[in-house]
Amino acid sequence: MTKRLVIGMMVTAVLAALLLGGCGSEETTTTTEANTTTTQAKAATNNPEEAQPADISPAPSVAASPAVQALNEDAVVYLVGAGFEPGQELRLLVATDEEGLRAVSDLTYDSDPEPVANSEGSWVTAWGALGRLADKGVITEGAYSVVIADTDNNPLATVAVAFYDSEKPEEEWPAWAQ
Repeated sequence: MTKRLVIGMMVTAVLAALLLGGCGSEETTTTTEANTTTTQAKAATNNPEEAQPADISPAPSVAASPAVQALNEDAVVYLVGAGFEPGQELRLLVATDEEGLRAVSDLTYDSDPEPVANSEGSWVTAWGALGRLADKGVITEGAYSVVIADTDNNPLATVAVAFYDSEKPEEEWPAWAQ
């Protein structure tokens, strides 16, 4: 339980660092790029009528809670996202490998509520029905990348989730599940 809490805190810290890190100036990338960017920005804004504000919106991001959990029929993963277009409808996709057969499954059908960005570009949903997917062998013990995509299935963000078989004796659980 303590390890899960620590992992959750690390995920939150990384997401916060990514969001805050995206707020920095473009001039800090490299000296050469900073000088070029500054020169181009001044040249482009010499005429006040043509000046337009720079797009400083953060890249879409997503987090899962819990990121690691037991695989059982009651398992639910909560996904939260930010930095999406307001009103944007989203899809939840996961790549699976069942006995060598790779497939991408759309998990949106089992999201509640359906993932749609609010006026701030944020959203939250609960993804369940893992029991059905586990019973069919689609989701097994291991780590998965859940891809958040637009309605044309263009990837926008990715988050990792991992499941372990809690019916095994605890000493047989993967190290990341203990």
